[in-house]
Amino acid sequence: MLLNLRTGWLILIAAAILLTGCSRKTYYDQTTPESTVESFAEMVRQGDMGRIPDLFHADDENVTNTLHAAGVIFHRMQLLAVTIREKYPDEVDKVLAEAKSEALDIADKQGKKRGSKDWGNKLQAMLIDPTATIDDLMTRVSVVYANDDQYALMIDDQPAFGIGMTMSKSPEDQQWYIDWPTNLPGMSSQMPQTDAEWSIIRSLLKSVANGVDWTEKAINDDKTKKLEDVWKEAGKEVIPNIVIGWVIYEQAVKHRPDKTQNESNEQNDDG
Repeated sequence: MLLNLRTGWLILIAAAILLTGCSRKTYYDQTTPESTVESFAEMVRQGDMGRIPDLFHADDENVTNTLHAAGVIFHRMQLLAVTIREKYPDEVDKVLAEAKSEALDIADKQGKKRGSKDWGNKLQAMLIDPTATIDDLMTRVSVVYANDDQYALMIDDQPAFGIGMTMSKSPEDQQWYIDWPTNLPGMSSQMPQTDAEWSIIRSLLKSVANGVDWTEKAINDDKTKKLEDVWKEAGKEVIPNIVIGWVIYEQAVKHRPDKTQNESNEQNDDG
């Protein structure tokens, strides 16, 4: 695969460890576009990333359910990170050092590919002090008025992530939410478009969450004697589910019903 799976897992756990252990808040302000953006940052600072999907708005029930499933994974990843840190405190420092080294290697390759020289410094800073990183990012984020019920998200005075993300005010609760991007450039065709595709994605996310739970249970039941055993348990329970689930999803996309043909059939039926 393009990215060594163990490396990706290592960096993900390392980030979860660094973003865990803060107190939890029961309320995050979404009364203005600015406060919603700040609440996003605060969730990261507080190690409350399981709440991040709550900040997104989607009229589609499929998107809403999928965001919820993603939030469950974020939450369980952080619970696993707490268990790892408590069970193997001496090995955690080595993991963080290795994660930083591998992240820098990836950043260096990406930097050369993109003609940028600061990827390594940015990733190193993120792994050493993720809170400072999010604080730095927040100085670059702004919102721009579009109309009374919509604002545009900007980073360095440019459309966020190059896709023109927006924020909207919900007429139901008068709170501000980040709109789910429905037209990602170069990716829209790969995004779920049918109920079956959304179901596959949710099943994949659920299997990952269950795998994370299984890994934590293995640690608590003393089935793992060292941190390397944790990677093996995670690899056994999580990675195969990701690979199999993604293969199934790709096949569903490949054999997606032709929308134009379906519409033509429906018109003929009506006639």
